[in-house]
Amino acid sequence: MSGRGRPRGSGGRLTARPRTLRTRLVVASVALLAVVVAVIGTVTTLALHELLCQQLDRKVSEIAQRAVGRPFPLPDTASPGGPAGGIATPADTCATPAQKVGALLTKGPRRRN
Repeated sequence: MSGRGRPRGSGGRLTARPRTLRTRLVVASVALLAVVVAVIGTVTTLALHELLCQQLDRKVSEIAQRAVGRPFPLPDTASPGGPAGGIATPADTCATPAQKVGALLTKGPRRRN
């Protein structure tokens, strides 16, 4: 081996060549970009998790209220002919959920006038 590309200092050890400005700038830019991407990814993941948990909680709450026959808020309260205050009550509040589903399947949905 000719030893080219391996400058030798005292005692035959390799000496560290100083890094060029271009190398330092590229390394710093890549490191900064990696940090920014990691922060954006973390913030996005946390925000999406919070949003999806809120949606799930809201839907589970609505389903639980419907299952026990309690009034539940309608999604569109501004529709003409809708109930006042945006609260709809099931037709038979005494009926069990199974009876309500049976009535829905046999008679079909009720239309509001």
